[in-house]
Amino acid sequence: MKLDFTDLALLIGTNPLPNYIASKYFIEENKYLKKIWLICSEENLNINQNSTGKYAANLKELLLKEEASSDCINGTQKIEFPEIIYIEDIGSKKIIEKQLEKIVKDSKNRKLHLFFTGGSKAMSAYSYFYLKEKFTNKFSASYLSARDFKIMFDDEENITENIANKIKINFNDLIKLHGFEKREIKKKMIFLLNLKNLLKKLG
Repeated sequence: MKLDFTDLALLIGTNPLPNYIASKYFIEENKYLKKIWLICSEENLNINQNSTGKYAANLKELLLKEEASSDCINGTQKIEFPEIIYIEDIGSKKIIEKQLEKIVKDSKNRKLHLFFTGGSKAMSAYSYFYLKEKFTNKFSASYLSARDFKIMFDDEENITENIANKIKINFNDLIKLHGFEKREIKKKMIFLLNLKNLLKKLG
């Protein structure tokens, strides 16, 4: 399977783990990837909407840390993270399209891939159809199947192998990704988690 998109757009929900898995996989497998867009909800008390900005920031921090480390999965490219995009109302087609216009203006001559597992149904649908219309044949999309742990592409021709055991994350990074802090304990323990079991627990 050949991956050659230059831009990756991630819809960030309250569980950033699928986005982490997809990002790691695409960085590993796609040497053309240059830019990762993070799209999240903005706090809006009028419609009882919480912000997922902290999860986007945590994901960005973790990916940048890993890229800078000696075990960086693909040292051939430097990944750029533009300013995080906030959606004031994730149920509004008009507002979503207005914010996604930033990606269109910046990346219109490049290839864009949308990973929409983290988004709400409305946010995923509006984002998918708007970006597909704007990028036409330079657009692709995918989601992570929790059933068989494969990344499923919208063209149904490209399906990854089971990646449950391919992408791993240690316990400290996992809790930071979700915005938790580890309390000090007498005996230091590092857990290398099997993502297949982890995804089952997180649903």
